[in-house]
Amino acid sequence: MEIKRTVENLEKNGFLVYMAETTVDAQKIVLEKIIPEINPSSISYGDSLTLEETFILDELRREKLIRMIEPIVDGTFDTTYESSRKGLLADLFMAGTNAITEQGELVNLDMVGNRIAGIIFGPKSVVLTVGTNKIVKNKAQAYGRIKKITAPRNAKRNSDLSVPCQETGICSDCTSEDRICNYWSIIDKCFPAGKIRIVLINESIGL
Repeated sequence: MEIKRTVENLEKNGFLVYMAETTVDAQKIVLEKIIPEINPSSISYGDSLTLEETFILDELRREKLIRMIEPIVDGTFDTTYESSRKGLLADLFMAGTNAITEQGELVNLDMVGNRIAGIIFGPKSVVLTVGTNKIVKNKAQAYGRIKKITAPRNAKRNSDLSVPCQETGICSDCTSEDRICNYWSIIDKCFPAGKIRIVLINESIGL
């Protein structure tokens, strides 16, 4: 894993990168540096175990001047879908990313697509919290990591779904109605430059 090379290439590709040694450092960077710079009036987010483990969202929910657009309200698909659509118009969208290549590319796989959509278009600014364990050599390794590790583990987190990999831990490229592997995205470069900020945490965190 080449962290230095990855950071350099991310910056060449137009991403703003902040290095954090721990999740506590990551929280401080977001709350004390990035949020004051962006000064968002509204924030939404995509599902991310890494983001959860930083407790950043918990702190932001306490901010009276920031409106949190929660993607999940009552747990129903229709309500979640509509809330996620509204989140695409937030000033700031927060999420994680499934993999980062050493060439500075972001690779993601979604079930519904709201996370990918929010990262690419809609919100004025994007902040991604990512562990260094997500760094891979190239896109081929990114695909492999996501299908072999991320997707099966993510499926197990969602007990309301019914997909084979929840039991086997192995992706079988299923045809289940609950399949979570539907939408791929590759972000080669950030446009406009600086729109996407990446807080890279020097820990093995998330999926």
